[in-house]
Amino acid sequence: MRYSKETIEELRFKADILDVIGEYLRLKRVGKRYVAFCPFHDDKKTPSFSISPELGLYHCFGCKRSGDAFKFISDYLGMTYTEAIEFLAKKYNVNLKAVADKKSSDEIDTLFNVLSSAANIYHANLFKKESAAALEYFYKRNFTQNTLKEFLLGYSINYDNVIHELKKLGFDEKAIVDAGIAGRRNDGSLYDRFAGRVIFTIRDFLGRVVGFGGRDISGRDNVAKYVNSPQTKIYDKSKILYGIFEARNEIRNLDKAIIVEGYIDVISLHQAGIKNVVASSGTALTQKQLDLLGRYSKNLFLVFDADEAGQKATSRAIELGLLKGFDLKIVTLPDGEDPDSLVNNHGKALFEARLRDSKTFLKYSVDTFFAGSEPTALAKSNFARDMLALISKIQDTFQHDFLITELASLLDLTENQVRLLYSERNKNVKPSSQKIETDIPEKPQDLIEEDTLHFNVDEIFPEEKIIIKLAMKLPRYFKIIDEIGVTEATFISASAKTVYSIIHEYSNELNILQSIIEDENYPSSVKNSLISLMMEEEAPSERWKEIDETVENIDVRKIISDALFRLELRIINNEIDEIKSRIANADSEILDRLLKRLAELTHKRNSLTQKILS
Repeated sequence: MRYSKETIEELRFKADILDVIGEYLRLKRVGKRYVAFCPFHDDKKTPSFSISPELGLYHCFGCKRSGDAFKFISDYLGMTYTEAIEFLAKKYNVNLKAVADKKSSDEIDTLFNVLSSAANIYHANLFKKESAAALEYFYKRNFTQNTLKEFLLGYSINYDNVIHELKKLGFDEKAIVDAGIAGRRNDGSLYDRFAGRVIFTIRDFLGRVVGFGGRDISGRDNVAKYVNSPQTKIYDKSKILYGIFEARNEIRNLDKAIIVEGYIDVISLHQAGIKNVVASSGTALTQKQLDLLGRYSKNLFLVFDADEAGQKATSRAIELGLLKGFDLKIVTLPDGEDPDSLVNNHGKALFEARLRDSKTFLKYSVDTFFAGSEPTALAKSNFARDMLALISKIQDTFQHDFLITELASLLDLTENQVRLLYSERNKNVKPSSQKIETDIPEKPQDLIEEDTLHFNVDEIFPEEKIIIKLAMKLPRYFKIIDEIGVTEATFISASAKTVYSIIHEYSNELNILQSIIEDENYPSSVKNSLISLMMEEEAPSERWKEIDETVENIDVRKIISDALFRLELRIINNEIDEIKSRIANADSEILDRLLKRLAELTHKRNSLTQKILS
């Protein structure tokens, strides 16, 4: 969703970057900047995460991550950039003006409010006298009071209770039905679709209630064991991972995630202290769920049942995980055990031991294939081809060599045999056949690719940095620089020429750097490098200290002239050094020309030096 520029600027003003980041990190003031330990890499000795309140930007000089308040929330909480804007808008009470109509936005807000209220009603029900059986069900699972509260577990007493309570709160029947809580009988009256069931509240990664899972505890044979919320405008089970809100920080901190099959498994492991665990929400694992999980980590442990259904789920998860670039490990549990029973009967340590003993996807697949009766030669041949098909799904082709070696060892074949089979297979497979369908739109044709912008901030000379940083600082500074006659040709280094060509396109913008950051046509590497340049900890010269102060009356023309003199001096010194290296081997005629040129350059250098010092 696109929002108006005026709305974004209002939000940027209200969502002060120090307030936003300070809620998650401990900040320390150092001069005009604030520093912290970076949350995106192992940064435990010296804080490398720097925040500039003046620029409204942050940059880590360790891992090179950069951005504004929106980008920080996006990366830290695992949101898209748009979701981060919406998150902060709600927090700072800014009414976003979008292309979408207000009626649709209000309807979505109402659905979230209905579901949140219903979750609280279900949870309160759990502690009423008539809910003794429901509470006993959870207690038999060894769930504590804190766990019941943290996961908003509850109970639907009967067909009318939650509907009656929601109406008392002012919600109409349409909203209750649209939220997926109630259905309509033939006579038009409403009924709670979760009546008589214990409730598992389903939340999105922001902690918003989006749906429910209800488990029957009556033992009746003629009803489904589980009932989940239907598809609604805010609940799409193919995009939701149960427990992601509770697990996201631990997944990011540990850089690994565990996927299990059910609600109970998630809750039991979490209560046992294993908190980086999620489950698919009443569906087979999907690409969209992996896209969500991939925001936090690409290291994934699969823990599914050992029965036929569990093996099929594992196989599907392996294929999707490889396509999405995950590093997969498969965890096998003792016969008759699931994660819930294992941690409750044997403790956390045994489950962690099983994690340590996890198998690669190839090892798991081979062990599963050879379990039972001895396969035929044809079956083995087909299996080897299937494994190579899986390997070929991995986008990082450098991994293929290592996996071919592993597969050859597991199948007791030579590497040459497997590589030959691999080559034959790839000759017969069209590249398009390995393309996966996703809901991600194609990249715009005019998107500037990373490899077309070759520049390195470290290669830019200090004098060049002064001009570039001034140009990005204020539009009126850029105008003065332009009037002086600075162009790409003014710069010496190729990197400076490239950077100046980029920022020159935005010379009419009020905030050049911010405009580039918000331009989707530039890759993140370009944006990070420009932010890094603006936030360099080391001043490129004494003059820059003057620029870096928020002073209105700095002599920009003097500073630019000084930088240009220094650039010219650098060129002269380079030519002088080259002449000196040639003098030793020059004949008399060439020597005379070289000495004459050396004298001219030395005089010019002395003159420039006087100008710089004046």
